[in-house]
Amino acid sequence: MLDFQIIDAGEADWGAKINSNFGKISADTGWINAPIVAPCTGTVYYRVLNERILLIRGSVAPNQTITTDLKFTDLPANIVSLKSATPNGLWLAPVTGSAAADVAKIVLHPDFGLYFAGNSGSSGHPVLINIAVID
Repeated sequence: MLDFQIIDAGEADWGAKINSNFGKISADTGWINAPIVAPCTGTVYYRVLNERILLIRGSVAPNQTITTDLKFTDLPANIVSLKSATPNGLWLAPVTGSAAADVAKIVLHPDFGLYFAGNSGSSGHPVLINIAVID
């Protein structure tokens, strides 16, 4: 939830508080490039809207067969504090050009890294990522 400031009747600085509340409603970070962690390649971007919606998009290819959880990027802890983005959440993303799997499993770990879950795809096939988390 947005952290709105309460305005008491007759409060002297009510204008500043209401402007702050309106600013929170329209807040947007824009698309921010998230660093890719080896042995993966590709691009991942994230965006936070209205302090409530986390969007993640990109295309990442693991350069090795995934047998255990494999980190491909880190997200800042302050943007994934959304209630719905709790660590160990699981998302599914399509794998392109793969006969081995139709989807890759993506997991948010407690270190705020995004990982391919073990056995979720094979080496070299790009994974298209489009995730929306709403608090």
